[in-house]
Parts: sequence; structure tokens; C-alpha cells
Amino acid sequence: MHRSNLCQLCGCVRPITDEYISKMEESMFKRLAMLVACGLLIGASALAQDLRFATIGTGHVTGVSYPAGGAIARVAARQARALGLRVSVEATAGGGYNLQTLLDGEMDFAITNEYLVGKAWSGTGPFASAGPANNLRFVMRLHEQVMFVVAHPNAGIATFDDLKGKKVALGGEGSDAAAITDAIFAAKGWTQTSISEQPGRIGNAVMDLCDRNIDAYIVVDGVINSGITEAATACDAVLVPVTGAAIDTMLAAEPGLRAASIPNGAYRGMSGDVQTIGTSALLVSSTNVDSRTVYDVTRLTLSDVNRFTILHPSLKPLTAERMSSGMPEGLFLHAGAESYFREAGLQ
Repeated sequence: MHRSNLCQLCGCVRPITDEYISKMEESMFKRLAMLVACGLLIGASALAQDLRFATIGTGHVTGVSYPAGGAIARVAARQARALGLRVSVEATAGGGYNLQTLLDGEMDFAITNEYLVGKAWSGTGPFASAGPANNLRFVMRLHEQVMFVVAHPNAGIATFDDLKGKKVALGGEGSDAAAITDAIFAAKGWTQTSISEQPGRIGNAVMDLCDRNIDAYIVVDGVINSGITEAATACDAVLVPVTGAAIDTMLAAEPGLRAASIPNGAYRGMSGDVQTIGTSALLVSSTNVDSRTVYDVTRLTLSDVNRFTILHPSLKPLTAERMSSGMPEGLFLHAGAESYFREAGLQ
């Protein structure tokens, strides 16, 4: 029988050549690559859907609010993979800017202070044009803040009233210092022209002060501020008290502000406590931020409070009990924070 007829009847085995093997391997690799790529795409899509991002507005990098926000992000990062939560911080002009950006929906958390929160909640002061911020919510209390008036030793500034006519940096619009200084000016009957306000970022203030480009600068921050340490060391800058009858009248009318002091020895050249005014730094959010995210940030911070507080000297006095108390009068607690406070027996 002819071979072709035999193949039709019984079938013939094709010779297995090197070329044939190469083509089969190439086909298999292509199929495998397609399957892997599809799997990666599906996995990445699912991960992207599960991953949550939260941004905290803080302050200038030389202040306390920036490392405080960084401390929150750092403790959150320990469980970020398991929770699908990534917390990041943003250096900003200060608490006023943070509040406005939060209320505009461009930030998830804001580090600000009790005075500014009261103004935003009531729609007064710097927030008069925006009206009451009804969606603002309390999350936790942070470090204590004081007002520093830092002057060049040769500027002839011994009291707050000596700032009249001087070149003073306030940190610009959105800073904590600018907002609180406005309240002091109003109490004293001053106007914006009472001083020669110098524009520019507060980050340049130490150099400007030591170079005599400005006579003084004002900052509201935690008691331990690296910029003031630098100013005291570099050019013997002095701390000016914030006291007097007009200040007392203002404090009586502003529940978010109180008398405070900078303890002797905190900075080089001090000969005693410096009397000033203060407030409390707060972490706030809004009803636009989901409860799960706020719960996670609150739980991760307060359940690991010892790790949180060692990351900056101004945070050391904080405890979970202290951080969960002292919500400004009238303000509401965020539902996510409330859930954790109840769970942890803090409320």
C-alpha cells in the first residue's frame, strides 16, 4: 500500500524538529505572558479600588505642626498595607490655610488651632465671607501653641507696643500668626499700617532677622520651635512678652485664646518665663471625609500614642485621654473619631 494511503488510514507522526519545538515554546510563552499581564491588571485594579489616600495639612517645616502630622503618618504607615490606607502630609502656610483648604474639599485633615476653628465654625473673623463651616468636625487635640514675638536685640523692641512702625514678618495670609495678630490689633485699635508688614515666607524669617532686613517676626507654634532656637543662637534674638490691658480684654472675649508662658531656659538668652498668649493645636476633618478613614487615623494614633509622642518634644505631654478631650464648645465630633473614642473607653 502507498505511504499516503497508509497515513490516511492510520495517521502519521510528524517529525519533531528543532524548528517545531521553538515555535511551540514561543506560542506557550506568549499565552503565559498574556495570562500574567491580565492577572496583574486585575490585581492592580482591585488594589487601586481598595487603597485609600488621606492628606494632612500641617504648617512650616521648622514648626511643630509639620512633624506632628508626620508623626501621625508614620504610625499609620505601620499598618498601611493591611488597612489599604496611605497618609501623607503637606507643608503649608499654617492653620488658616489648612482650614480653608479642608473646607474646600482639597484636604482630608487639617492641623489648625482652637481659635481659628471657633472662627470657622461661627463664620466670623477670617472666615466671615465664607459663613459658618457646618461640615467641620473635631478629631483630636494635639500640642499646645504659644505666640512668639521674636525681635532683633538691637531693634529697640521690649514690648508688643514697640512693634509700631517696625518691619515685622507675620507669615502671610493663612498663617496662625496673621489671624491672631489681627485680633490683637483690633483690641489695641491698630490698623494694618501700624506696622510695616514684610511679605515672604516665615521660613526666611530667621535669616531676614539676623541680616536686619526685618526687626521682628511673629509665629504661633509649639513651645519647642527649631527656627527660634536658630534665631537665638545666630543673632541673640529676644522674645518679647505679649501682655497688657488690651490683651486681657481680648482674651476675655476670645474663648479660643488664653494667657500662656514660654518657660525659662527654652531658648538661649532667656532670664525668666516670658508671658504671652496661647491656644491648642487641633486635628480636624469634615463630614466629606468618610468615617472609616477618620476612625483608622484616630485609632492608629491614639492606640500607639507612646510611639507618636516621642517623635517631637512638644508632643511628649500628650496622652490618649488628653487628645480625645477638650473639643471646642459647639463643635461636633467626627463620627469616625467618636466610634474609636467609645471603643477605647475615651468618651
